[in-house]
Amino acid sequence: MDVTWLLWGTPPGIQTPQSGGTIQTPFSVLHVCRAVVTARILRPEADLLEVFRAFQHAFYVGALDTTNSLVLAEVGSRALEELGHPVSVDEFLATYKKRSTIDEAATDFATSRVMGVSSFPTLFLKKDGTLRRVGAGYAHVDELEKHLAAMAT
Repeated sequence: MDVTWLLWGTPPGIQTPQSGGTIQTPFSVLHVCRAVVTARILRPEADLLEVFRAFQHAFYVGALDTTNSLVLAEVGSRALEELGHPVSVDEFLATYKKRSTIDEAATDFATSRVMGVSSFPTLFLKKDGTLRRVGAGYAHVDELEKHLAAMAT
């Protein structure tokens, strides 16, 4: 069974450029999501969950400002380096600021909305090429294991 962990989510009230609006959110998740997209563009072979964890650690443990693009570039560059996929801070920052990166992040948010994602985290299982939602929001591991076992059959 191919299990794929997806870290997609749409903050409340988000509007995508495709819907004629702009992305506006009271949360700082937008910047971190765009930074993860940046890492995906630069080093698609990297473990993006570990990159995401580096951004979480920077915010929750390091108390860094994850709305600051330079901070995100430094954290992202360091995370990719530690994973064996080096990229300079300057290259990360330049890619982060590109319109195409902003558009790709917006597409990810739009995709998550279409998939019905409305809370963090949302877990999907990919089986036989089809994504199936396992859970959304906080769930005890026992509950998730039951859902996964039922879906595996």
